[in-house]
Amino acid sequence: MAVSSLRRNQRKHVKDRVCTRSTVLQRLTVRRRGIVVRDVKWEGITPESSARICNHMNKDHMDAIDSYVKNYGELAKMTSLTPDYIDVTIRIPFDRTLTDVSEARAALKDLIK
Repeated sequence: MAVSSLRRNQRKHVKDRVCTRSTVLQRLTVRRRGIVVRDVKWEGITPESSARICNHMNKDHMDAIDSYVKNYGELAKMTSLTPDYIDVTIRIPFDRTLTDVSEARAALKDLIK
């Protein structure tokens, strides 16, 4: 759920809804009349979440990364050269700006053709 829609929802029912969140890994608890209606984990895109996602993809989903290279290789640029190797970077734009890690997961799946 996007932050903007959360704020919009919070404004609609201020009398009967209480929302609480912690800082980095935010846990959104939506209550109506004291009853938990929704308990959702929300985590923004941070350097820490980005590193965790990249490590996970490199460890467990090399097939997806290979698909990105095959399908978006024309966007690749060589970024460095050493006597032992070259570094190549591919910057693949998303259709829209991502706001949390759940959107990142969906966007990464959508890039696989």
